[in-house]
Amino acid sequence: MLDTFINAQKFSVAQVLRRNFRKYITYKRDLNELLFYLLQTLVRETTTYMSVRHGVSAPPEIEIQVDDFETRARELDINDLFTFYRCPLFLNNGFTLDSKK
Repeated sequence: MLDTFINAQKFSVAQVLRRNFRKYITYKRDLNELLFYLLQTLVRETTTYMSVRHGVSAPPEIEIQVDDFETRARELDINDLFTFYRCPLFLNNGFTLDSKK
């Protein structure tokens, strides 16, 4: 419920709310599920940006910067992403990690 409220806010307000309530957001949640939700949020934001900025509807492939994802994960006090990159939730949903980029 808290997450729904935060997502309904403007971007800058939502960031402040997430930072202030992060201990309640992460309480008793599987870290892989939380990271997957975070990754989906980044994909949604990137898709929205591309459609507004370039008039492009959902491209077949979207690139998310690893640094952006890891920074958001650190905001939730999650520092070890190695297990997430290897978990079925990440791999079975069509995500791949390109370590060269």
